[in-house]
Amino acid sequence: SEASDDEFPSQVLVGPTNLAVMPFDLSQTFLPTVKRGSRGMNRVLEPIKSNTACMRLSDALRLCEARTLEAPLSFGSTLHLLQGSAAPCRPCMFERWAGRCGKKWLCDFCHLHAGRRHHSSSSCGGAAGSSGGGKF
Repeated sequence: SEASDDEFPSQVLVGPTNLAVMPFDLSQTFLPTVKRGSRGMNRVLEPIKSNTACMRLSDALRLCEARTLEAPLSFGSTLHLLQGSAAPCRPCMFERWAGRCGKKWLCDFCHLHAGRRHHSSSSCGGAAGSSGGGKF
C-alpha cells in the first residue's frame, strides 16, 4: 500500500538551521552589529534571533554589514565573525565566487572562502588566516 502524507510529515524550513553553527546552537550564537552612541560608533554582539521557523530581517542586515564589498555572509559564516580563523568551518561548495550560492543568508555552509582554493573540508587551514588575522 502507498504511504499517506500523514505518515511522513514534511517540515518547511523558513530560517537557518543549527547546522550553520555546529557544534553550537543558534540560540547561543551572536552576530556583531554597529550601534551609534554618545561616544560614536560601537561594535556590539547581539544574539541571533532567526531560527528554522523565522528569518529575521535584522539578522540578514547584520550579515550584510559584516562584509560590505561583496555578497552577504551566510549563517554558516557566523562562527568566523566570533572566533576568527579558529572557528570550525564547512566551506560552501557553491560559493566559489561571492554571491553564487542560491541560498544566500540561509546557507548552513561558510561563504567566507569565495575565490579561495579549498585544501581541506575539515578546517580553514591558512585560507581564512591570510585575510587579516581573523577579522572579517
